[in-house]
Amino acid sequence: MPPFPAKLDQQKYAHANTLTQHEIDEIADWVNNFAPLGDAGNIPTPPTYHSNYQLEDPDLVLQIPAYTVNTVNDRYRLFALPMNNATQKFIRQIELVPGNRNIVHHVLVFQDTSKTPFNMDMADPEPGYSGFGGTGSPTSRLLWGYTPGQRAFEYPPGFGGRVNPNSYIILQIHYPGGISNEVDGTQIRIKFGAGVNFRNIVTQSILNYNTTLVNGPLVIPANEIRTFNNQFTVNNNVIVTGIMPHMHLIGRQIKSFFVNPQGDTTMFVDIPDWDFHWQGVYRFRA
Repeated sequence: MPPFPAKLDQQKYAHANTLTQHEIDEIADWVNNFAPLGDAGNIPTPPTYHSNYQLEDPDLVLQIPAYTVNTVNDRYRLFALPMNNATQKFIRQIELVPGNRNIVHHVLVFQDTSKTPFNMDMADPEPGYSGFGGTGSPTSRLLWGYTPGQRAFEYPPGFGGRVNPNSYIILQIHYPGGISNEVDGTQIRIKFGAGVNFRNIVTQSILNYNTTLVNGPLVIPANEIRTFNNQFTVNNNVIVTGIMPHMHLIGRQIKSFFVNPQGDTTMFVDIPDWDFHWQGVYRFRA
């Protein structure tokens, strides 16, 4: 396991997979003493894994049709999957399982009650349909996003992601260029909460490279280092439950923070050594 990416001196996170300094010292001491066995009678029984999934008992599993990817350039493909839910539901846990980890770059998960994405999917002779950014429907709402290294996501207690009756889940999958005859069968696994007494959490891509970049365009000449800044003004009261920073391979450092009207700064996340293959959602402690 790589070190926890985010700095912890200005922010603490729920479910942070970190080690205390005492635990680190204990491991180092064990290694420096040639890893003695200890009492063999206390060796625990190795765990038994029933599957490769983190959500082993989901309420709903949706999978895209087998899709063969042949592309020289980046390809963004959308797949509209009917949920067949007659009533409103709240997602409590969600897991995205790439069907082919060698070619799935990232996935955006949308919800829509219109048939527009589904009709666009059906009109294309291949599985899914092409599109960049949104889904092609103005009523689509972003639910979640998957990036490499990300684990299954669980909403905070009392919160959930609302899905309206008769919804479609739309997966927008990014396949990078240079893929030849590779097959993908990505699936999404969902666990719902019992009842409807949940507060809805809205996922929004507020800071991005095209609408909130204050010193763009996002161009980096060869052999240069550049810093880019995004800024967005919040005009109403909000509760921020978490943040998901995202960059590609040439990114080196990323930080996000909030400045209140009095000028006080609250750090959301600070990752001094960016690793594209070790991304995630950073949830704040309650």
